[in-house]
Amino acid sequence: TKQTAVEKTWLSTCGYPLALSLSINLGATENDSPDTSSLSNTDIVTTLTQRWLREIPDTKLRPLIEAACVVRVFNQCLLENISKTEVTEADFYSLQNCPFIRKRRSGWAVHNIVRHALEKELAQRNPETHKQLRMRALQSLAHAAIQQTPGLDRPLALQEFFYLLGDSLVRAALYEE
Repeated sequence: TKQTAVEKTWLSTCGYPLALSLSINLGATENDSPDTSSLSNTDIVTTLTQRWLREIPDTKLRPLIEAACVVRVFNQCLLENISKTEVTEADFYSLQNCPFIRKRRSGWAVHNIVRHALEKELAQRNPETHKQLRMRALQSLAHAAIQQTPGLDRPLALQEFFYLLGDSLVRAALYEE
């Protein structure tokens, strides 16, 4: 039914406006109506993830987005440490302009639904790169938590370090995921 399709779309996109909009367009494109009932939640998120990545015009941003998806909150310094590349101000401003990046009190964040989808896609597509990004993030955050690192706040670094170490149960209990 139409109501079931609406509920399914809402649940699969967590109510995120960009995802809702793209999901409705996805349904219209693939089914000639805005009904996505023939698609599973995983199919919707996977298809939306592919669309989001295609809409990033600058190929230099893709590795930065992948690095940003490994952590919940990031800044320019942390992205440089995770990606092991120089992140210029222009690159960082371009990243900030992506529709799924939000300013947070302690930095910037990729919207949760996008972050989870992109991280999952990276882990499936290139497990070694995903593992390296996570390890670099853990190393950077541990270093920042132990000793003062320019550009990385100690309490935030410690919180993010434990987030990366935690399993899904710990994340759900402590980080509202």
